[in-house]
Amino acid sequence: MSGESRPHYAAELVCAWMGLAAMGVIFVGIWPLMHFFPPLDPALTAREVAAIYRSNATGIIVGGMCMLGASSMLMPFYCALALQVARMEAPSKLWTYSLLTTSVMGFVPLIIAEMLFSTAAYRPDRSDEIIRVLNDFGFIMFVGPSLPGTVQMLSVAIPVLADRRAQPVFPRWVGYLNVWTAILATPGCLVTLFLHGPFAWNGAISFWVAFIAFGIWMMVNFWAMRGALLRQISAPSD
Repeated sequence: MSGESRPHYAAELVCAWMGLAAMGVIFVGIWPLMHFFPPLDPALTAREVAAIYRSNATGIIVGGMCMLGASSMLMPFYCALALQVARMEAPSKLWTYSLLTTSVMGFVPLIIAEMLFSTAAYRPDRSDEIIRVLNDFGFIMFVGPSLPGTVQMLSVAIPVLADRRAQPVFPRWVGYLNVWTAILATPGCLVTLFLHGPFAWNGAISFWVAFIAFGIWMMVNFWAMRGALLRQISAPSD
């Protein structure tokens, strides 16, 4: 490792920490500000949904801004993760590019969801039905696009499991965990089929299992990135 490369590793470590900070900002946005944690019940009537938006319009808009900021903060995290995946791959960078493209596909819907929630709160004098349509669209965008996340997690798992060097970049068990979180996150794509039960957008499987799986995925991959980067920073110079 050349001395000139060390600042790049330090910058990647900062980006890794940004991912954890982003998760905290999202949680502040959707819970104490928007009151969308857990998500609103999809079976609520149009009047009930509209009343929620009218009673907390400012909180929803400010919480949406937190979601927007957090989504932006997550992009450096994924770029830093992609660089670690690239160090596992040789000579192909197939899974690196797959991780980057699916990460964008996974978080663009989060930004759109924020805009839909904020739009519903922006003019609370709209009809109840229009507010509910915007709310439905927002939660479907928030929970439903799970398949890009599945591919994103597998794009980390495959190169980790294929890394056969004596000192792998990530421990092998991190690859298996990425496989399991990919499986657990997948049912979110079923939310448009259900208004009630475990596969609704507030359900035990589509939301809670996927939410916990993603949280574990973030923490474990952050831990693996941090360990890899500290080793790379402290490695002897060439």
